[in-house]
Amino acid sequence: MNEEKSEPLFPSAKASAKLTRRLRFLLEADKLRRIERQTFISDSSRRENSAEHSWHLALALLLFSDAAQAINVNLERAIQIALVHDLVEIYAGDTFVYADDAAQISRLEDERAAATRLFGMLDDEQNAEFRALWEEYEFKTSPEARFVATFDRLCPMLLNFATQGRAWRKHGVSVGQVRERTLPDLESVPELHAWADEMLNEAVELGFLKP
Repeated sequence: MNEEKSEPLFPSAKASAKLTRRLRFLLEADKLRRIERQTFISDSSRRENSAEHSWHLALALLLFSDAAQAINVNLERAIQIALVHDLVEIYAGDTFVYADDAAQISRLEDERAAATRLFGMLDDEQNAEFRALWEEYEFKTSPEARFVATFDRLCPMLLNFATQGRAWRKHGVSVGQVRERTLPDLESVPELHAWADEMLNEAVELGFLKP
């Protein structure tokens, strides 16, 4: 019964339909731990998974709560977005940020279908609530979503530098790609944007990134 990736058991204890939906969703969300990303954890021993990334992202938002306050970002809403934004990867998988345009288009289609399937496990009210959080981030329609995007980009950059550019080097990523695909999302926090810009220069000098 403990075979890897077997479907989880669900208790037969009696519960209301609403409670059952929430508990089943919570169990399904645990599958996010299975989704490996390209970024390695800070000791370079293994790749991080999407659940770990979501936790790291939410922690970063809390850590920079003063920056959120300075630009009138609702921190609670931002953390909600962070915790929900990658749940669709349970079915759609993780798409590398430097994948080509065709892969990015396919990602959006797959994630939309995944959102319908996953959030559809919930009752209508929570389905709409979680779908709205996911779409808010996907289309960056609020200051909160853009604030989350800042740290969604920053955390992997920090880990890539900490691991001597292991994922960057593995995929032959250039500094131009990072500046184009990730650096613009840091503009909502100018201090971090400036720091990341200098960090990328250092990464090139150390051979972590292609010039």
